[in-house]
Amino acid sequence: MAVVVNQYLANLASQVLLGIGVNPARWSIHLYVNLYSPTPQDTTASYVECTLPGYSPISFNPSLWSGGIQPPVVAVYTYPKITWVFDPYTTTQQTIFGYWVQDQSGSVLYAELFPAPFPVPAAGGELPMVPTFSSEQCPAQM
Repeated sequence: MAVVVNQYLANLASQVLLGIGVNPARWSIHLYVNLYSPTPQDTTASYVECTLPGYSPISFNPSLWSGGIQPPVVAVYTYPKITWVFDPYTTTQQTIFGYWVQDQSGSVLYAELFPAPFPVPAAGGELPMVPTFSSEQCPAQM
């Protein structure tokens, strides 16, 4: 389960950890239904968002993140379990392949392809998840 981040998020994460004017309350997590492996260059156009009844993106409450530095990883932060609830539907079945997180301007911060897709049952259902962000120390660039 690799989480793909971009340089924009690396900069934001540094600012958040240092408390410099970034508001993660304006970050939201979205589910996508196209079979796609995230890359650091992604935009929201890279993803097809779920459109099933009951679904909506979830906004983060920054006070609920917890974590800190955990060697050998530089930092690990987790968010309490979130659950998407899908209403019964009669349209074409959608399969959830992963999620992306974006900021208030619509920039993709990071994304993840789930290890196994989640076909949403026609009777509705739930998809729970515990968001985790980890930042590993990168080797020095020469």
